[in-house]
Amino acid sequence: MEVLVALAIFGLLMIGLTQGLKLGRSAWDKQSQLVSIRDQLDSTDRALRYLVSQVDPAGEGDNEAFVGGTDHVEFRTYLPSAVALPTRRVNARLFLDDKHRLMLRWTMALHEQRVKPVASTDTELLSGVEKLEISYWHGSGDNGAAGWSKEWAADGVPTLVKIHLVFPKGDPRQWPDIITAPTIDQAAG
Repeated sequence: MEVLVALAIFGLLMIGLTQGLKLGRSAWDKQSQLVSIRDQLDSTDRALRYLVSQVDPAGEGDNEAFVGGTDHVEFRTYLPSAVALPTRRVNARLFLDDKHRLMLRWTMALHEQRVKPVASTDTELLSGVEKLEISYWHGSGDNGAAGWSKEWAADGVPTLVKIHLVFPKGDPRQWPDIITAPTIDQAAG
């Protein structure tokens, strides 16, 4: 009889330990998932801030250096110094593709003319993005008023660029707007 009681108690202890391990593993997996999501958003944030802050305004009157709409932007910028290419200066396009991926399409901006066009490279920055909204701050318009605009086709670069990422309903990812000041960042060095 004592052996049966001991076995019953031992069985209850094993069930309790198993449930505790399941709970611990579930909490570990959830925390790992949250850290992974945070890392993806953080690395995308840092990449976008760097690329926009390194905008190459090119020459005066060159309105192709920075052109953008509410769902895309094209600009000349510099890739990080870790990239091993003949030049870090690139023509970049930030957009959302049909698969709801935030994409960066870039082509090396070489100074010499090429007989054959330089191939572009598509880089996925973030997946599962419902909508991309970009706004541009102009210091003063024709009427002297400053404000946000949904398009940019003026000479030079905007004072501020705001990138807002919208995620699908039920998606746990939350991230504040990415606001970068290309002209101030370049002046600061």
